[in-house]
Amino acid sequence: MQGLLDNLSPHPAVVMNPWFEPVAYNAPFRFLIDDLEALPAADRNCAYLHFTHPDWIAGHDGHEQECAAVVAKLRAYYGESVADPAWEPLLSRLRAESPLFARLWDQADVATDPGRLKRIRSLHVGTLSVRTTTMLLEEHPRTRVVVYQPADRTTQERLEELAHRIARGAIDGPANVRRLRPAT
Repeated sequence: MQGLLDNLSPHPAVVMNPWFEPVAYNAPFRFLIDDLEALPAADRNCAYLHFTHPDWIAGHDGHEQECAAVVAKLRAYYGESVADPAWEPLLSRLRAESPLFARLWDQADVATDPGRLKRIRSLHVGTLSVRTTTMLLEEHPRTRVVVYQPADRTTQERLEELAHRIARGAIDGPANVRRLRPAT
């Protein structure tokens, strides 16, 4: 799986479980906003980061709309595995630390919103316009691969620049990425 993610560079790509935990990713994803690996492991949950981390909050144009989409996706995945005990710690933590999350969760919207345009402000290369493609893994059916594809030529060039900077060590070198864990 890691080889596939690495071969998708310069496009950021991540393998995520239903709880928005990145279980494997390529270097462009690691540095998409800032260095994901500089954060404590317990804080690397992408849903948690959307609601609590200043760089992730500032890193998304239309922050509340982006958060609403995250919550709607979380609810969709939650509906597929309501009894899974992994949900309670995440939902409790998000409710405790983010009034925005609590409000959006209580609205009970459910969606997956494929192909929506996202504008992400990278600390390394500036604003990126991307669309995501999500694919489920046959070997790990509750796990998905998300690939960020450029929506315009400027973004393509900026993603290429990000990958180039990573490769030459200007942005902390190639990622020391984590390996895919088995599905639970």
